[in-house]
Amino acid sequence: MEPWGFTYFELVTMCKEYMTAEWDHTAAITCMIANVNRAKGKSTIKPDSLNPMRQGGGRTRLTTDNIELLKGLAGKVN
Repeated sequence: MEPWGFTYFELVTMCKEYMTAEWDHTAAITCMIANVNRAKGKSTIKPDSLNPMRQGGGRTRLTTDNIELLKGLAGKVN
């Protein structure tokens, strides 16, 4: 595919979606192997739990408890 006709945002989006599809495949196979070999009575593993591209993006909600951490990173503001 020639990238000339696409914007930077479109190329990044295509790359991210490709990586997500590849991880979906890897997570499904790994999940299947883990579930086949799991101990009797243990709950099954879901593919999304093994897929880093599907685990919420790693964002932290800003609360009154962690605002001090953000203030410390920002330094002194006038």
